[in-house]
Amino acid sequence: MQKLRTVIVDDEPLAREFLRLLLASFDDVEVVAECSNGKEAVATTLELRPQLLFLDIQMPEMDGFEFAKKLYETKGFEQIPLIFLTAKDSEEDRFNGLQSGAVAYITKPANISLLKA
Repeated sequence: MQKLRTVIVDDEPLAREFLRLLLASFDDVEVVAECSNGKEAVATTLELRPQLLFLDIQMPEMDGFEFAKKLYETKGFEQIPLIFLTAKDSEEDRFNGLQSGAVAYITKPANISLLKA
């Protein structure tokens, strides 16, 4: 069985660890990298070509919306599913996240039942 190659992008180490542990319960998901900011995530995504990205919105250097815009403007990367995972639950961020191409918007701490949906 081929696993879904996944990258976690969050500036908070504990949030990355928590999500990695949640994703470890899925046999078909493999976390191939973790990044602490958007700029690092761009380089990692271009290099590793993941099939799924979990992305925090508020990060230093490049926020999640800027990252999504840059990713989806890059030829060959327009179809990578992106899930925003954020502590801030605002209607504006939810709207902007889904408008930017994300397939989901989940408020931290993530509930494993939301990930199975």
